[in-house]
Amino acid sequence: MKTFARGYIYLLIVLSLCGANIWAINIKGINVTIFRIISVLLPIVVMLCCCRREPQKSCCSLNHTYNYNNLNNFLYYYFFIVWFIYGLASFLWVKSYKWWIIAEYSLFIGVACIIICNKLLITTKYIGISLKLMYFVLTLHSLIGWFEIISGKYYFISSNMSAIYSINQYPASALGNTNNFATGMLIGFFISISFIYICRSWVIKTLVLLNALSMSCLIYMASSRANLIALILGITFLIFVKKNKFSKSIKVLLIFILLGSFSLIYPTLYRQIINFILELIGTCDNGDSISVRKNLILNGLIFLKESFLLGVGSGNTNYYMEINSCSDGYHTTYGIINMHNWWMEILVDYGVIIFILYIIMYIKLIVDNVMIYKTVSYNIQERYYALSFASFLIAYSIGCISASSNMTKEYIWLFFALILAFTNLVLHKSMQ
Repeated sequence: MKTFARGYIYLLIVLSLCGANIWAINIKGINVTIFRIISVLLPIVVMLCCCRREPQKSCCSLNHTYNYNNLNNFLYYYFFIVWFIYGLASFLWVKSYKWWIIAEYSLFIGVACIIICNKLLITTKYIGISLKLMYFVLTLHSLIGWFEIISGKYYFISSNMSAIYSINQYPASALGNTNNFATGMLIGFFISISFIYICRSWVIKTLVLLNALSMSCLIYMASSRANLIALILGITFLIFVKKNKFSKSIKVLLIFILLGSFSLIYPTLYRQIINFILELIGTCDNGDSISVRKNLILNGLIFLKESFLLGVGSGNTNYYMEINSCSDGYHTTYGIINMHNWWMEILVDYGVIIFILYIIMYIKLIVDNVMIYKTVSYNIQERYYALSFASFLIAYSIGCISASSNMTKEYIWLFFALILAFTNLVLHKSMQ
């Protein structure tokens, strides 16, 4: 059963990155993908994982196995279960049951993937296989992205979008749009970092390094400003954590060298970032991307206040934005109803309590992975997975405001499930 279930996880990882742009059936505005068809087995797998108890094992090999028969003593999972239950309870006050179903389905997918990864990926070997599968598919997306840039041909997006993307030489692959694509490359970049340190062959190290550079370049080509800032922030964090033997002055020098290298490779990078920040703190309302995002946030805060800080309910920010964005007392969003900000999406949909708990969980996850990197000395895989995960989480704190909504992005849920499974594995080992 366990072999089948792990194979099921690997299949979900691959299919999560083969989105609706490759194959989907549209049923009343909802894209039914292969992933979503296969995911009907998730409740069965979750029940089997939670009900089946394994005998305690003790190993001293590199790929340690640690039994963890329940979710006790691991507060991350309590939080996600509480989040899901709160979302279910919001059925009592939501205005749109359609948006509630979509959001709760996506949240269930995320929580279920977190649980089964925790129960089944119980060695660094299984974590490594999962990361390699995700990395392989993301590499294919990067190659498709370069093909789109060079040829101007797009096979996975609409003709209207492809005309615009072709003129600007934007990559998108099958991930839907440039922001989703850039987020995927951000994940791939930080997976690359761990592989560079873990791989023993210099040939493979070189290939992975070139792939990491390719992915960073594609983030720039996608013109996703939030992900560009996220990439620089994540790399900066990685440098400060990585070289403890270096003095602070040398670390600062390395940062300046890094920033200078970026400015040479991507000449307009800093101008884009500065313009992004100036527009973000400005007061203009001319219908551009930044103005719309600010208005979405302002409307969201109004909705939150009107809900008495409880949140409008799973997915219902979209509904409130749709019916109120042109009303008196609200800010126009020019037909855009998705929040385009993961932090605000959680706050407005689920209220202040869930939002605060999410922030605590997120910070704790970063701290735990930094501590794993600093304290684990006998397992190079564990050390550099932890460093890469912590750096990604720092980067994603900015990158998550890029896409229209992260709730329905299955590959992001699965990557977080891998991070949590890994963190649980190492923390549980330290307890023993």
